[in-house]
Amino acid sequence: MMIVNRRNFHTPGWIILGFILMMGRPTGLRGEDAAIKAQYAGSASNQPVSYLSSRAMSPALFKTSAAATGLQRFVRLSKHDGNLIETGWVNQGQLADGYFDGAPGWKMIWPKGSGVEYGWVFCFFIGGEVKDAKGNTIHIVSSRFHRSSIKQSADKSHWYDWKPLPRYFNNHHLNSTSWDIGGISEDVGLDGFPNTQDFGENDGILQLAEDFNRNGLLDRSMINVFEWGAMTNLRETWPVDWPPQSYEGDWRAVTDTLGIGPCSGRWNGEFGYYARADQESYYVMDDREIDQFAYYPFNIPGTDTPDTRPWPYGRRGLGLTVQVRNYQWVARQAEDILISRYDIINYGKPIAKSIVGMYSDVDVGGTSAMDDSDFDTLDDITYVWDQSGKSNQGLPTGYFGFAFLESPGISDNRIDDDQDGYVDESQWDLIDEDGDWRRWEDQNGNGKWDTEDLNYNGVLDDGEDLNENGKLDFEPIWDDVGSDGIGPEDEGYAGPDPNGSEANGKPDQGEPNFGKTDNDESDQVGLTSWYLKDVDNRLAYDEEFWTVEIQPGTFAIDEEYTRDVAFSYGSGFIRLEPGKEGRQKYAIACLCGNDLPDILRNKRTMQRIYDSDYNFSKPPRLPVLSTIVGDRKVVLMWDNGSEKSKDPIYGSDFEMYKIYKSTDPQFADIKTVTDAFGNPLLYKPLAQFDLKDGLTGPHPIPIGGNGLGDGLDLGVAYDMGEDTGLRHSFVDTNVTNGRTYYYAVVAVDKGYAADFFSRGLSDRQNLTPNSPTECTAVIQTNVLGQTVFVDRNCAVVVPMEAAAGYMPPQLESGVEHIAGIGTGSIHIEVLIPDSIKRNHEYQLSFRDDASIEKFDKTLKTGLTNGAILVDVTSGDTLLRAKDKYKSEEYAEKLFHGFKMDILNHDSIEV
Repeated sequence: MMIVNRRNFHTPGWIILGFILMMGRPTGLRGEDAAIKAQYAGSASNQPVSYLSSRAMSPALFKTSAAATGLQRFVRLSKHDGNLIETGWVNQGQLADGYFDGAPGWKMIWPKGSGVEYGWVFCFFIGGEVKDAKGNTIHIVSSRFHRSSIKQSADKSHWYDWKPLPRYFNNHHLNSTSWDIGGISEDVGLDGFPNTQDFGENDGILQLAEDFNRNGLLDRSMINVFEWGAMTNLRETWPVDWPPQSYEGDWRAVTDTLGIGPCSGRWNGEFGYYARADQESYYVMDDREIDQFAYYPFNIPGTDTPDTRPWPYGRRGLGLTVQVRNYQWVARQAEDILISRYDIINYGKPIAKSIVGMYSDVDVGGTSAMDDSDFDTLDDITYVWDQSGKSNQGLPTGYFGFAFLESPGISDNRIDDDQDGYVDESQWDLIDEDGDWRRWEDQNGNGKWDTEDLNYNGVLDDGEDLNENGKLDFEPIWDDVGSDGIGPEDEGYAGPDPNGSEANGKPDQGEPNFGKTDNDESDQVGLTSWYLKDVDNRLAYDEEFWTVEIQPGTFAIDEEYTRDVAFSYGSGFIRLEPGKEGRQKYAIACLCGNDLPDILRNKRTMQRIYDSDYNFSKPPRLPVLSTIVGDRKVVLMWDNGSEKSKDPIYGSDFEMYKIYKSTDPQFADIKTVTDAFGNPLLYKPLAQFDLKDGLTGPHPIPIGGNGLGDGLDLGVAYDMGEDTGLRHSFVDTNVTNGRTYYYAVVAVDKGYAADFFSRGLSDRQNLTPNSPTECTAVIQTNVLGQTVFVDRNCAVVVPMEAAAGYMPPQLESGVEHIAGIGTGSIHIEVLIPDSIKRNHEYQLSFRDDASIEKFDKTLKTGLTNGAILVDVTSGDTLLRAKDKYKSEEYAEKLFHGFKMDILNHDSIEV
């Protein structure tokens, strides 16, 4: 209930209410009680807290021996589950955990939590034509294909495959005795970004929003408990700093492992020091351990002698290094899509002919002889389905699609390979071929970029409002944000780039719409081969695979392919020049859908994401959820960090909270709202609370719609609420003791419609219409169904009967009206029983001295200009609101474990 500041008084003065709270006999703190107490109980909030006891970490699912040699010791199996596609991934260019020793069963599953398999393994490969030491022309295909032991060395010491490079993830694990790089610090403040000068940064005190690993401690260097590769949603997997020269704007030399780079403590993203998608993973691998052939792409360091040293000392393969990123978005129209992107750099000798591609072993519903497949030439998508429509467990199956998205380019053949109107464009020639990069706007003509934000904290501080308009103003910077990709309108902005690239009037690598971040600046060669077949070992035989399956112009189908469907994609021939300037890119997408039309719609959504340089709208930050479990009652409380989020396109666009409750960890039983095509799309909320801003009812833009008429409108719109006003707590009494419940509080943005600027719903004009998006809600379980991870906006709880003899806190004699004349009422709600002060008396007073509004002598009403809550027993003042205070700021404030709902009458009888 919101506290309102209009009251009904006969005369100027005070209205005073008093009440006494009696504390029952407490039991020990249960679950998150201690955390909630610390969060809200005055000075105790400055102490380290643990607010979710249900995060039970499972042992690492893949551990390498301490005696492991070579780069095998850096191999990690991790999991993506940022939307409805759930899959393991190996930091060797592989999706799903097929052919992985000791794998836990992390095949590609859709929808998440269902156990219905769609993919056994997906392997990235690069084939190259080179001359060996004897001058013979040979073909080497670098991949991670472990189905055949042919790809293993004769002495079984190592596999001929991609290997991950070190320092791209936090290598400090629970039982580590030594590690090459540790984790980041949590002491970064409420916004979650280092060096932004926000509240709580470097103060040595754990704020609730800083406890990324949820252990209740302020970690200066987090431990990678999962032993996973680096993922955006698990900051404990991030290295304390990324390897030198692995991102734009890094001034360190490649050999500098001691210096601190500008991306330290932040995500090393493709488009800057931030995450573009809702869940990303990132690693780097190379093929140095493929010493199967007498080809030597490197010389021994410091010499002109070919590096022929044996494993693990030499560096062999094709001399290739690949940066790999996986992307998932939680937006409803993209929840069935996973994109993988590969940046290829040749550090060895020039390779005149190469072919880049993917090998896919698809199992719709599990391994069976019932799969069928086809290829859609219009959408460049291979799709697979099970003819029986049932999985091995008897569950219904849908369609799986594998789409070719981005291919390497040719920038020197004087041909418009991708037929986009540009010839030989390149992402590395430092030329803005399509002319879409925009420099900053010098509105006052003084030749420099001006801002009122003198300390770059994103807040209008005293003395900064030079034009006295009450807003933090700066000249439009557009794409000229610097090599870190972060400008003054973005989250995590810490000021101009140290290298001077921000607002310098010229495009730099790392900035939007230029070079490597602009997909239009690549003359892509396209898909040149596709081979559908039964699963076999051909990829282990380099020459045969090169000749039969991936030669440009090969589009073939083996007759026996339906036994166990597999296929390969290829793009070539591509010349791989040495060095970063010769790098190439490749991207694919995995898609799932209920039927063929559904999967084709998902492919077109994916194409929209690609065409906008993967710049899909982002939901607000995750709120931090805390819970208290009682007898047939669950109390949920969350912070307001989501309300300070900034979307890279739409700006500050937070709108509402939705609460989800389920008896299934994936919330599958509440996904009951279907789209116009009958596909389950939206979750039915337990409750929702939205801003009082006039945005109510169905959103004007349907989900998937953008007003462009591209056929992606799903025919259903978000319910934007009823202008209830925001709340940050909720009590659920519709629960049964002993039963497990899963909760999530998700933050939802406004979306965007053409009239949002004129309605005051957005401060940005003429943006692309967009339906709202909501943040993720991730609860991970293992193959046994046990909870192993609960994200910060989720909770797993079990209500229980109180201990024998326990009496809950209660008012001794209700609320007493002591003085003054008023017609409202007050209700006391106890949220944290253990924080209640035994037998304390409280007094709440409202003051009205007519300084804000004169009294209406007829109705005897006015506006209060003060409110005071006093703990009479201790003498402490708990609340002192003055002048034109905003009642919303105090509506949900907790005092010694209780909250006050003040019910005021909008009118009175005369």
